[in-house]
Amino acid sequence: MKTTKLTKLIIMGVLSLGMLGFTTVPTNSVQAATQGYVNYIPGEGIPVFTAPNGGPTGETLLTGTEWTIQDTSYDPKVGTWFKIGDSQWVNADFMVNKSTLVYDNGVALEYTAVVRTTAATQVYMIPGGYPTTEILPTNTDWQTIQVTTIHDGTTWYNVGVNQWIPAASTNLIGVN
Repeated sequence: MKTTKLTKLIIMGVLSLGMLGFTTVPTNSVQAATQGYVNYIPGEGIPVFTAPNGGPTGETLLTGTEWTIQDTSYDPKVGTWFKIGDSQWVNADFMVNKSTLVYDNGVALEYTAVVRTTAATQVYMIPGGYPTTEILPTNTDWQTIQVTTIHDGTTWYNVGVNQWIPAASTNLIGVN
């Protein structure tokens, strides 16, 4: 069977159109509004962009501040982004979604106990995350509200909003 140039062009055109159906396209997923916290270097902030992977607005969100996450956008080339306002998007790598309370592979559980620091203890925004500027003095008692164990096996106590301390620096005084 002899193939003509016209037949080859038609076959190439059909194949090209078929391939277009298999290209990767960024997807958006709408979710209910939830609260998120900026998790970055204390005293610094993360940039706000006009769109996912778009241009910077010139604004920054300070570490520890709370924002309403209105929408999300995911693109396999640039990752996940959170919408926090009209034409205001931030990289999701630097936000902690409070509604899930999941840190790495650990889940934060309600846990009311009193712990005593055994040494000067650094406070962190999330378990195993960036340290805050706060250091708890040795031999001071703290009321916990949550406990979690993260991917490396370490246990952490939540002693306030965005205030996590490693259990290794404490002794358990009593469980409420």
